Amino acid sequence: MVKLAAYQPFTTAEEALENIMAIRDLKVTPTLKNFLVTHLPATKSSKSQKFLLGIADPKMGQEVFSETGITASFNESISELNRGLRTHFVSLMKSK
Repeated sequence: MVKLAAYQPFTTAEEALENIMAIRDLKVTPTLKNFLVTHLPATKSSKSQKFLLGIADPKMGQEVFSETGITASFNESISELNRGLRTHFVSLMKSK
């Protein structure tokens, strides 16, 4: 049902902490922006976007859109998907 398409580990503990703190403050870091732009298909406008970027915090969607032009969504289905991903993360990583 779910297949891991892209994964980018942090290179240092400092980079990981910087990204965690930025996400907590609802900011898009250069690392996150680069990851999203690199691994998601380019679209001319958010209306022609042929994918759905699910996020865990609905407030983060506005920041992602303003930094990348990518529309992000938060709803109950995405919450359940995130729960499943956390539960099965180890087995998903083994397939990568």
